Amino acid sequence: MTRTLIIVAVSVILQVFAAAQAQDQAPPVAQIRAAIEKGEYQEAVKMVSQAERGLGRSARGERYALLMLKGDALQRAGSPIYAADAYNDAMHIATGRQERALARASAVLARNTAAGGAKPASAELPAAARGADADKEQMRRIYENIRKQVEPKVKEAVEGTTLPPMYDLLPSLADLASLELAADRSIEKTVPLLKQLGARARELIDSELGDLESRATDIERAAGEVQLVTGRGFVGRRGLHTDDRKALEEMIPYLARIEGVTRDGRRIAELLEAPQAVEQWEHLGVRASDIAAQAQSALDRQY
Repeated sequence: MTRTLIIVAVSVILQVFAAAQAQDQAPPVAQIRAAIEKGEYQEAVKMVSQAERGLGRSARGERYALLMLKGDALQRAGSPIYAADAYNDAMHIATGRQERALARASAVLARNTAAGGAKPASAELPAAARGADADKEQMRRIYENIRKQVEPKVKEAVEGTTLPPMYDLLPSLADLASLELAADRSIEKTVPLLKQLGARARELIDSELGDLESRATDIERAAGEVQLVTGRGFVGRRGLHTDDRKALEEMIPYLARIEGVTRDGRRIAELLEAPQAVEQWEHLGVRASDIAAQAQSALDRQY
């Protein structure tokens, strides 16, 4: 056997060994489901972590399935807050809007449990029965409860001229859309609320960012002005006054909050399958981040 053939043979053997070892180290979804159904919840969570380590960055579908199972295991183990975290992680890597909605709706159900609500019906069913009719009915009930609280607030916010009312409403509307989509594969009931608030929120955020950007630019310009330093006999830059520094320091976390609102808005636009709105929300988010960077740069500069 030539040296080349030996190298090829060894390479093949190593590849087969590595594949077998990876299979042993990464329990398949079926094994994790079986562990959950046997009540071995902590073991199931460990298996999910082990399986995740064997996945590449491109394996988003597999990671989504694993995170949803992790949420199931934690929910059944009586840890709904941690379950909600797992479902939220799944939502962020979901590859389609139905999967994204199911993950977010599952997180809503978990938070409802943590707040003293009824445990999701699927918590008593085999893990493969996710989306069972009883679970969907519970999603519909939670939907109606949230809608009763949110609908009058949406009307007030749309008619208002300030941004703060939007902070809590956009995530609540994303929850509504996800619950409806997961339960009924439609967001027909939620669409009017989403469109009303989304358009108004973008308008207010755009105006607010314009004011913040103008304020940051004015402070930067004034701080960089050259002036005679009284009593010292030399010319230097004015620098930041105390009020200006305070304004910039308060601006940065406020901009971070606005950026968070734009992420909620983008998720809603994705559920609506409205690419133009998605692009508009992304632009607002980038703009908020840029203004925050401008403010931080002004704070860090040596004048």
